[in-house]
Amino acid sequence: MSVVPEFDYRGWRARLLLSLLLFLLGGAEAQTDDLPEVTVEITGVPSKINSRASFIATFTWSVAVAGFDNRDVTVTGGTKGAFASIDARTYTLEVTPTSGSNVVVTVAANSATDGLTTGPASAVSATATWDATVPTVSITGVPSAINSTTAFTATFTFSEDVTGFATGDVTVTGGTKGAFAGSGN
Repeated sequence: MSVVPEFDYRGWRARLLLSLLLFLLGGAEAQTDDLPEVTVEITGVPSKINSRASFIATFTWSVAVAGFDNRDVTVTGGTKGAFASIDARTYTLEVTPTSGSNVVVTVAANSATDGLTTGPASAVSATATWDATVPTVSITGVPSAINSTTAFTATFTFSEDVTGFATGDVTVTGGTKGAFAGSGN
């Protein structure tokens, strides 16, 4: 029997032991190629940012892993803050943007192990794009001349998605504000 472990500094001993155990029990060479792949998903990284407010990146592994820590994560355009292990599959990292540029959070290839295999097979990244474009707004539905007290609906349409727009952001002169609602579209 010939066993050539794949040297990945974290899982090779487990692969070798598994191969030997399966050989001794079954009389055949172990097939470790059928083991589940160790993958990671990065969430919590906003698609767009325009401030230096920190955010929490969450790393969710496909299986319980060991050996994953903040040294396995690189951040460009920002700094790493507190790193925490929620459980053996979920980890978080506080990221603070440092400049008016994109922030890229990357997990290095083969940065964690489930004891038999390492992963992810290649680096995994999530990017927060710096959005320096100020949204514009157009207001429609306001009559050019008013000769009655009949209510009308003013519609505010932004050039991109916005948050925080509320009735207090609108000033009405010569009338009173009524119901305020947003569609989110």
